[in-house]
Amino acid sequence: MTRKKVMKLCYIANDSTRKVTFNKRKKGLLKKVSELSILCGIDACAIVYSPYNNQPDVWPSHHEVQRIVSQF
Repeated sequence: MTRKKVMKLCYIANDSTRKVTFNKRKKGLLKKVSELSILCGIDACAIVYSPYNNQPDVWPSHHEVQRIVSQF
């Protein structure tokens, strides 16, 4: 099954559509980071800042992100 082709990337004017699109893309990004971590056996983390939340979304947890970042 193929996905739809993205015709033109542009600013989404409708606020609710933009928020839904952002959340779907964020969910997909976090899933990819999880899969990369599992399949490659590496320590990975993701920090996503959102214009809709005051606090950033982190994966896998705040404690694990701090541990991984402190290594670098």
